[in-house]
Amino acid sequence: MAGKQILGDDPFATGESAEETPPPAVETAAPKKTKKAPPDSVAATVTLVRPEEHLFNFVPVLVTTPHGLLDEFKVQCVETVKNVVVVGPRDKVNRFNEPNAPQPKARFEIPPDAKEGTYQAKLWYDFGDLNGSVAVKKGMAPDQIEYTLTPRP
Repeated sequence: MAGKQILGDDPFATGESAEETPPPAVETAAPKKTKKAPPDSVAATVTLVRPEEHLFNFVPVLVTTPHGLLDEFKVQCVETVKNVVVVGPRDKVNRFNEPNAPQPKARFEIPPDAKEGTYQAKLWYDFGDLNGSVAVKKGMAPDQIEYTLTPRP
């Protein structure tokens, strides 16, 4: 087995040893004389635009519960979040003024292992088809909600 290697499990091996593979041919040419072009320049004007804001006097709070939890427990929490400021590009924020505009909702989830007591949960804001285009202005709406679970009689 002169000149061959045992390849083992290497799927990329060629089967030839490095000694038998000649180096690739390299062509060399005399360096060409080139002229450097002047650097390109670009002029731009940047106009910073403040995001548009929209105030919602209230946003309804919805709760997501595991199947059957509402048969066992009553959920008590605030029903609305007040004075929520939403920001985003003017064309997106102005859609809230249209007749059939998406109306935001605040949501929270109760975990499946919930027991009687008072808890905190993260609030998520849903803007329908405007999700990703608009957001709650930082510090202008709560990101947590307190809720209480009490057993049903």
